[in-house]
Amino acid sequence: MKRETWEILLALESGKISVIDAHKKIMANCASILNDCMDKKQEVLMSPIRFEGVHVEKLAEVFRRNGIEYEPLF
Repeated sequence: MKRETWEILLALESGKISVIDAHKKIMANCASILNDCMDKKQEVLMSPIRFEGVHVEKLAEVFRRNGIEYEPLF
């Protein structure tokens, strides 16, 4: 993800692609990460409220795989 974004920004700076094309490519990368996260969702049964969610560790795994640094807040 970082490398792809960097390459998009370099192409934009050198004038090889337009701002609109750069925006589309970056948004496609973001959509890909979101889809990876949504693929990890599971139904939570051990809660008073049943819902579908994604575990924090699964999100961290997707972020790491895409080169995004993740630091737990707590």
